[in-house]
Amino acid sequence: MVEKLVVEEMRIHRDDNQVQDYQEFLLKLKLAEEYVEKFPPSMSETEAHKKLQQLTSFIVFKKVAGEASKPKPVAFTLPIYKDKDGRFKWNVHLKPILRNLETIEVFDYELEEKEVYLGDTLFISAEYSKLQVIEEKEIILKHFPNAEVFTAKGVFHCYHTEKALKFVEKMIDFIGE
Repeated sequence: MVEKLVVEEMRIHRDDNQVQDYQEFLLKLKLAEEYVEKFPPSMSETEAHKKLQQLTSFIVFKKVAGEASKPKPVAFTLPIYKDKDGRFKWNVHLKPILRNLETIEVFDYELEEKEVYLGDTLFISAEYSKLQVIEEKEIILKHFPNAEVFTAKGVFHCYHTEKALKFVEKMIDFIGE
């Protein structure tokens, strides 16, 4: 029933560091939710994005060797906007996302040796993400032998939003017309 599979920014193996990072990220995302509701109408969207980036970026994104001399990509933006009344709102339904993220550990699942998906699969890793899907290429190919592991350059976490046109081009190339 599944002809091709795309997996964005998700590893298939979990270690103790990821659990701690995940818990810290969840905490920061909850704080970000509260902050957005408290931003004053006088604050610009640019200022709001900068404040949220300061809150979340250190936990989600890895430090890159030689980072000081390396050109920085355009900063990621969180999905918020200012409504007509000057209040900041999330452009996603954050409450159900948070509710599901709180219970995600229930779905911790270790792939068995014999579990293999033979369809074409694209694993996408973001260059500046702590998840670094590319590090799992060997295990990915063991369970997904027809997989391509792709690193999205200049991306922090969400290739589909941070570089939407390039993402669409990649999907067209992968899925075909």
